[in-house]
Amino acid sequence: SPGRTWEAISRSIIECVSLGRVLDVGSGDGVLAELLCEHAKQFTCLDLSPAVIEAARRRLADRANVGFQVGDMHALPFADGVFDSVFMLHALSYSADPALAVAQAARVLAPGGRLVVATIAEHEHAATVAAYDHVNLGFRPPQIAAWLSQAGLSVDACAERARERHPPYFRLITASASQR
Repeated sequence: SPGRTWEAISRSIIECVSLGRVLDVGSGDGVLAELLCEHAKQFTCLDLSPAVIEAARRRLADRANVGFQVGDMHALPFADGVFDSVFMLHALSYSADPALAVAQAARVLAPGGRLVVATIAEHEHAATVAAYDHVNLGFRPPQIAAWLSQAGLSVDACAERARERHPPYFRLITASASQR
């Protein structure tokens, strides 16, 4: 029926969220910041690409609580324990060392903070993802859960959650973990 879309549901649920100080690892052009920054005390977009960070800066020029940082997810340029929420949405596809990237995200989480990961599950579609410069061919939930645990986090959830409706039918893994 009219108005009953995933976007409507998601935007409604977001109204219940208070994210505190947020880091978006592999932020791209800031689309997540655009969606969530009103529910954050401070929102930091981090990406390896200066051009992409500039695009985020343009997109979010009118948002006073959004900051921008060029940086590597394997060596985050932040002190320990400074973020309440860290997002790694599809960042691990670009990681040469996903365990290190997860450990770095855990390092910058404040006590009680939460890390949220979304990535594609293991697949055999190298030609399809080559156009996007993916470094690896997806993951398995137990791998991600192990990296979260090894980083000292308490794993709240880690599982395949969805499957695309169109070929090649990529599957999505989501995970969340908390700083102890």
